[in-house]
Amino acid sequence: AGGTELARQAGLGRNPGAGVSARVLGVVPHGDELLSAYLVRLAHAHGMSPTRFCAFHFAGVAIWTRDIDRSASPALVGAIASAVGLAPSRVAAM
Repeated sequence: AGGTELARQAGLGRNPGAGVSARVLGVVPHGDELLSAYLVRLAHAHGMSPTRFCAFHFAGVAIWTRDIDRSASPALVGAIASAVGLAPSRVAAM
């Protein structure tokens, strides 16, 4: 399934994917960066708190109420990958 379908399966709301890439966002993950740290850096780079950033891009998904580095579902990994223009395998490895 494509990123849009994965976003739908993950229950993502308003702007899943947003049609942007890591290159456009200007935030490329560091080689050993955890997913949570990357999302925090991404949010701060866009002048938002991590909670607000994720609520906007991944509405309806509880990201900060669990250990996202250990418990991200394949659908959520796919949606994040689609949103930032990375391969799902790269996001899953974070």
